[in-house]
Amino acid sequence: MTKSTHIINISVVALLTFFLIACTKTKGDGSGGVLVSIGHSNLTKEDLQKELPAGLTPEDSTKISRAFIRSWIDSHLISEIAARNIGDLTEIDRMTEQYRNDLIAYEYRKRMYDDHLKNSLSKDSIEAYYNSHKAELILQRPIIKGIYLKIPNDSPALKKAKKLYCSDKTEDIDKLEKEYLNGAIHYDYFKDRWVDWERIEALIPEDFGSNPNAFLTSHNKVEISQGGFTYLLYISEYVTSGNIMPYQYAEETIKDILAYQQRAQYDRKLRIDLLKEAEDNGEITINCALE
Repeated sequence: MTKSTHIINISVVALLTFFLIACTKTKGDGSGGVLVSIGHSNLTKEDLQKELPAGLTPEDSTKISRAFIRSWIDSHLISEIAARNIGDLTEIDRMTEQYRNDLIAYEYRKRMYDDHLKNSLSKDSIEAYYNSHKAELILQRPIIKGIYLKIPNDSPALKKAKKLYCSDKTEDIDKLEKEYLNGAIHYDYFKDRWVDWERIEALIPEDFGSNPNAFLTSHNKVEISQGGFTYLLYISEYVTSGNIMPYQYAEETIKDILAYQQRAQYDRKLRIDLLKEAEDNGEITINCALE
């Protein structure tokens, strides 16, 4: 733990202690750390402390603590009153138990998958999927590679940036980045990766029309000055919507698809293995046909 982290943690505890002392002064000293009690439910100092983030000011600590306590009271008070009025909670208890079981099972299956298969997807399997499913991997929006800059109009670097940002020479881009970006408001080099056109378009205060494919096929750069800033965009490559995704762009999508399929298969095998193990150990008795 660093010195600064240690100081922050101490201050949070001090703030919490200050607030809790203020809370408990009106209740006397026999509460045993309980701030609020409703029926069989208790909110303790420890419960409250877990909800407070680090680095709070005294004012924020008090504000957040009081808001959490009010929220806790609202929730538990309604629950207590509802429980008395509903009477028979058998169905709610059943649903609660089922929900709890589902959460435990989900968390266990997730951890088992993460421990055994999460990073097992091979590059070969991803490439094989891409090659056999290209007809399904169609772009819904155009994508581009390039360079984007936003520079104040009065920046001395603007003139040089305009000369260099469209260059395909590595030394020119290195010079741009090392010597002329100090005054830039925003710089994004993405000539090495595909980016959705819509994400870049949203950064530039210009109406590019309703047909981005037509714009991209007729322009490879944008230079717009508005509101005291100049926006520079160089488009080194593009793929219009309706075409097959480039492999580099499709890779993450394919990983998600294959991981989902892999996890579903792993889940099925895990359930079968657990059932067999329980039967072999005599931990389960089944008196009906499952198929």
